[in-house]
Amino acid sequence: MYDKPVLIGRGEGAALAYATLAAGPNGAYKAVVSRDFTPFLDGRRPWCRSGSLKAAPVHHGLAFAPSRKLPSPWIVLSDVRPRPALQRFVARTGSGRLVTAAKGQGEVALLSQLRPFLAAPPADAALPSGLPLNIVTDAAAPRTGMMAVLYSGDGGWVGLDKDVAGQLAHAGIPVVGMDSLSYFWSQRTPQGAARDLSAIIRGYSRHWHRPRVLLVGYSFGADVLPYIVGGLPAPQRTQVQRLSLLGLSPSADFQFHMSSWLNMDSNRQYPTIPAIKRLRGLPMLCVRGTLEDDSACPSIPQGLAQMVVVPGGHHFDRNAPLLVTHMLKGLTI
Repeated sequence: MYDKPVLIGRGEGAALAYATLAAGPNGAYKAVVSRDFTPFLDGRRPWCRSGSLKAAPVHHGLAFAPSRKLPSPWIVLSDVRPRPALQRFVARTGSGRLVTAAKGQGEVALLSQLRPFLAAPPADAALPSGLPLNIVTDAAAPRTGMMAVLYSGDGGWVGLDKDVAGQLAHAGIPVVGMDSLSYFWSQRTPQGAARDLSAIIRGYSRHWHRPRVLLVGYSFGADVLPYIVGGLPAPQRTQVQRLSLLGLSPSADFQFHMSSWLNMDSNRQYPTIPAIKRLRGLPMLCVRGTLEDDSACPSIPQGLAQMVVVPGGHHFDRNAPLLVTHMLKGLTI
């Protein structure tokens, strides 16, 4: 499986690494490490206005402010006793961790020291393990009897995927998010993927006491889900209340290819419409954007799935609330 990178910066690169984290997309890095960090960067070139990065021009460069919405863990290494100003900066980020390194300690030894900060929490024996899952819940949301499993696009668990999961959780539907970039980094089969989805539904529906399941796929995730759902055992299949396909393509692939990011055709072996036809009787929703000219939604036989057209292109103008409204319409949650 694909493992997200750890970004490391030292000296002026430490500030650059922090700024990249604050300005970058959610979930792009496993963690970011800044060694000998100061919140200043030389250079007059302006940064793109994105993410939670806050910067102000100062003499010969930029001064960064603490961000409380860092999308990944930020670890700050100091070779000496941390200055009070550094301690305050890291504390104000909320998710930053300050670690004192031995003077002269090399990066390889440092990574060994940092391993506890990067490790995943201990797994629950009753839940599936070894899968790139992202759990999204909202403790303040109303109690429902439904959970969701969301398969991301080939960009991984970032952007629209996380936005939709957050909206579902806010509505009282906890989400198990499958990072498709990581999961399909190596070749998968529909049968093997169906076994993994079955384990996810079985484990988390018991863990959360949610008997009803909403399945959602976006882009790459939408393409593979009809094949995966078709291989579900009967007990898990009957729990599925709706299959929502966002940004569906005419064909699917069970392995990520770099050519997909470059908008180049790859050898996709699995046409999506035949797999959807085999799911007759399962409530389905297919969503396309007004600007999408290659959506497979219009090719689905009439009456087999509900068709929804929303503003925007393949990313639907990042309007996650609108998408979730359509996904939940008419459902008993």
